[in-house]
Amino acid sequence: MSWTKDSFLSLLLIYASNVDMEINESEHEWISNKLGENSYETARQYFNDHSEYQVLQQIISLKDEFLQDENALDTCKEYLDGLFAADGEYTDFEHDVYNLLKKILK
Repeated sequence: MSWTKDSFLSLLLIYASNVDMEINESEHEWISNKLGENSYETARQYFNDHSEYQVLQQIISLKDEFLQDENALDTCKEYLDGLFAADGEYTDFEHDVYNLLKKILK
């Protein structure tokens, strides 16, 4: 599979949004509006076809390619914040996942 920055970010956001075992409509719309429906669908298909562990390993393997500088990392963090707030409820668990993903993406 050939990854673009938008499909990588979509995969990361799908992974993050699935921490509560579902991707709700507001999360889907938020990701699609930010990164495009094609990027969302590409990432969603990959997510559906692989285990959670495999998806996380793919995110880790792609981070150096797509998060090469502080600006890219800051944008990624802003997207995660926006995604978790998209449904109007930024839970403690989502905050914990956000902090974990920040560590993984450094």
